[in-house]
Amino acid sequence: MVFRGYFNNPAETEKVFRNDWFKTGDLAKIDAEGYLYIIGRVKSIIVTAGGKNIYPEYVERFLKKCGSVSEACVIGIPGKSGAEKPVAVISLKSEGDFDEIEIKKELKSLLEGIAEYQRPKEFIFVEKLPLTSSLKVKRQEVAALIETRDP
Repeated sequence: MVFRGYFNNPAETEKVFRNDWFKTGDLAKIDAEGYLYIIGRVKSIIVTAGGKNIYPEYVERFLKKCGSVSEACVIGIPGKSGAEKPVAVISLKSEGDFDEIEIKKELKSLLEGIAEYQRPKEFIFVEKLPLTSSLKVKRQEVAALIETRDP
């Protein structure tokens, strides 16, 4: 047994167990040689207007190839139709002045390797992204931060 449930939280425990199986929410693929790769989380999927799925962690790997990027988080911003548009929220390695136009050019160049529908429609630069104690971006906090910002 992986674990019996969340401490003092039976509602959440019930959500993740099906027929005594713990559903982690991880998405994975197996390549031709039988290697297993974790590619994302079910809760993170962005669904576009065309009904296509975007796996943010996949897009973030391309963004992090930019030498100026410290952390990146791709989230879906809900539109009027209920579909989401992908938005990249990025913190940079160096503080102070930066050439936003040049960095966006580099990011767009790196993103040419993925399908058009997966590419973020907007880049938002922040000083720092909220991180967990294990240094993973707190995706829900980033989404809340973006929802409350001035356009």
